[in-house]
Amino acid sequence: MANPSRSNFFAQFDLPVAFAIDVGVLEQRYRAQQQHWHPDRFATASATEQEHSLQQTTLVNEAWQTLRDPLSRATYLLQWIGYQPTPEESGDHDTDFLMQVMAEREALEEIDVTAGSALSQLEALRQQMEQEIAHAFSEIAALFAGIQEFNPADRQRWQRVSQLIDQQRYRQRFLEQVDQIEEQQLYGR
Repeated sequence: MANPSRSNFFAQFDLPVAFAIDVGVLEQRYRAQQQHWHPDRFATASATEQEHSLQQTTLVNEAWQTLRDPLSRATYLLQWIGYQPTPEESGDHDTDFLMQVMAEREALEEIDVTAGSALSQLEALRQQMEQEIAHAFSEIAALFAGIQEFNPADRQRWQRVSQLIDQQRYRQRFLEQVDQIEEQQLYGR
């Protein structure tokens, strides 16, 4: 069941509630909403209309920021359907993933940033991480496919999505670290 305390960001842009969305259509509708609600258009309107314009602009921007990013979109969808992990589910960690994290961290730490091969090693780690990200988002899309509301019988499905979201956050932080090291290599910062 949808969480009634939050706006439906998908409805804001007349999109179906789904993980797999057309980001190009989202962008077109975002720009149209931005133009429609822009505060400059309401400069001579009443204070109430100006306030409403500002509220709508804020909502449009929040919806846009959430839906354009697949990780934010997946997190929003879990909230929208009302999934709340139990304490037991929150503590459930994928041992294979934790071992993989340790190996990836070790590989990153072992790169000799003074060596001429450092950039190619960093690029190899980046490509591997980007493949893992793409694979996880494919799995998330499959888990969300055709879902319109929270079904308690699907708790394992939502738990897996939640687990994949956590893993994606790790992967994004890892890529940020790779970016920082590459920047240091390229620009000496």
